[in-house]
Amino acid sequence: MSISSIFVPAADGTFLPMSDFLGSPLLIINVASECRYTVQYESIRLLDMLYRPRGLKILAFPSNDFGAQEPKSVEEIMLFLSSTFRLNIPLFSKINCVGPSIHPLFRLLTSDSMPVAWNFEKFLIDRDGSLVKRFSSDTCLSSIQIQETIEKLVDPIG
Repeated sequence: MSISSIFVPAADGTFLPMSDFLGSPLLIINVASECRYTVQYESIRLLDMLYRPRGLKILAFPSNDFGAQEPKSVEEIMLFLSSTFRLNIPLFSKINCVGPSIHPLFRLLTSDSMPVAWNFEKFLIDRDGSLVKRFSSDTCLSSIQIQETIEKLVDPIG
């Protein structure tokens, strides 16, 4: 299975093919609004401001898999993101990142590694849909490792 054959549930209830996002580097993150890592939304906003003009697309997938830390509806999450963090990135409907109901996207992203351990795990995907690097929840989005990896994937400045 390749990422291009996977469909993901959009916030409006429709399903979008991941192939719609290929051609751009992607940062895929499983998110939750009541997690100790929720403060990372601020770094997500900064990354989006810095790298969206250079081609990076950040895709947020809410999940209630870990500690029931995403009890909100998609509409509530969108309001939370826009009002608290002034963040406007693609947000999808809630999905499962682990367990028997794991969404095919996260099954593919973790097929050669450990399952997702917690909220805010990060997956950097190249323009062709291949996983480049995975970062744990506690890896700060401003870390040099993430910045260097993103720089290799995005369009050059100028």
